[in-house]
Amino acid sequence: DEYLLVARTVDGEEQWGIIDYKKEEIVRPSSKIRGITGIRGDKFIFKNSEGLRGVMNMESEVVLRPKYDVLIWVDDNLLQAHDDEDGYMLTNLDGEKLTKEKYLSMGSFNDGDYATVKITDNSWGFIDKNGEVLKLKNAPDFYSIGGLKTRDEVESEFVDLDAITGPLKLTENGMLLMQQAVEIHLDL
Repeated sequence: DEYLLVARTVDGEEQWGIIDYKKEEIVRPSSKIRGITGIRGDKFIFKNSEGLRGVMNMESEVVLRPKYDVLIWVDDNLLQAHDDEDGYMLTNLDGEKLTKEKYLSMGSFNDGDYATVKITDNSWGFIDKNGEVLKLKNAPDFYSIGGLKTRDEVESEFVDLDAITGPLKLTENGMLLMQQAVEIHLDL
């Protein structure tokens, strides 16, 4: 809520940093930081020159070494991660892997208690934030679990949320389903 990401190009390479709304430098752009996503409190996910992601604090100290090709905040000390060796997993800021299996895919927790995981090509399940598999009584076999195919997060104090969500007719119980696809055009 209080920071802006900035980038500069030096010798054809992007260097990323963080400023506040007063344009004061919080994290100096550096060749060690080639991208920033997911600021959470005083920590942020960064990408290094090899394209691997880790976590730094606002003092530019590495909190979680960059070794993941995917890294997404779940809560303040928990992240979804992926690397070629372990597949999709949950990890904490100490780098401890909390999931026991090697998952092929992992959905988002979306501020909920469970995420979907793809166990094999034809097997899906659910895990909690401790990495434990949810045991469903009389559960069907899942061949596929669908969802949004994006993992981008957008946070802004400058976007009119009513203009975006109004046409979707959101209610307490969800979104009004329409028979036809509706395009929403916004002039931001």
